[in-house]
Amino acid sequence: GSSSSSSASSSTASSSESKASTESSKEKELTDDAFQDKVQSEFEQVYQQKRSGSPAWTFFSHEGDKTGANATAKKDTESTALYRQGETAKDEDIANAPKDGAKTEANAKALAEKIYDTLNNGGKMSELIKAKYAQIKVSYKGDKWAFNVDVYKEKESSSSSTEKSSESKASSSDDSQTE
Repeated sequence: GSSSSSSASSSTASSSESKASTESSKEKELTDDAFQDKVQSEFEQVYQQKRSGSPAWTFFSHEGDKTGANATAKKDTESTALYRQGETAKDEDIANAPKDGAKTEANAKALAEKIYDTLNNGGKMSELIKAKYAQIKVSYKGDKWAFNVDVYKEKESSSSSTEKSSESKASSSDDSQTE
């Protein structure tokens, strides 16, 4: 019987898993990057439901930060945190958020809805809508969820390529505007 060998190898894997899992082991926990990205994708869903249109900005995925997929776009843009104290980013507490800090898909969905409400009620949604890219970061500290959103706008200086195209447009229409 070679079946015993397969069960032995799987038992080592499960022992390390049980250490990491919390009481809510019914649902699989995601890695931090996957969880953050899930919050962002759920936020897009909420946004589409409430505004009947998809967001104009693009979310930078947290996985993409690791792989370098966002590097070029981040180089050409400037980021600001939506929630700041002076110049420093200061995370905003999420009211009525899930009580546990489990990085589950259910929690990601719940947090996304609360983040939407917080942005909407706090008048920050308009800033997000103006952004070219954005990235939501959620964190669980103590027994509270908090979040911040980095919004990315194109740098003024690096827009030389777009300036050229708008200049040629402007010069052609100049004649008609002169009085």
